[in-house]
Amino acid sequence: MLGLLAREDHDHDSHGEIRVWLTSKLALRNEQGDVIGMLGSYEDVTHLKKMELQLEKQAELLAHQHYHDNLTQLPNRVLMQDRLQHAIEKCQLHDQHFSVLFIDLDMFKKSMIHWVMNWAIKCCVNWPSD
Repeated sequence: MLGLLAREDHDHDSHGEIRVWLTSKLALRNEQGDVIGMLGSYEDVTHLKKMELQLEKQAELLAHQHYHDNLTQLPNRVLMQDRLQHAIEKCQLHDQHFSVLFIDLDMFKKSMIHWVMNWAIKCCVNWPSD
């Protein structure tokens, strides 16, 4: 058994910034198996961790943009279709039924300026559901 230990270590540099180190350590043993020393290496992977975090944030933003209207931040048709598909599958699995009320707002959009329409839609979405 080699006894190799590889892990990430975190510490702060002289400016208080967090640094991330990829470290590997190996116990050096004599013929009897006693530890007589350590062999190790380390690499600063802080920049990789920062890029990884940025990619995760971008992925979250893209997912949000995919399912929400850019202007109103309300759920869009793609999210509605996704949730509707999940509801259909769940009802089929449990032998249940459900219904959907769908209101087409095309004429509503044509008759009002956009900011009034967006305000009205947000009010409807946030309507109390007691």
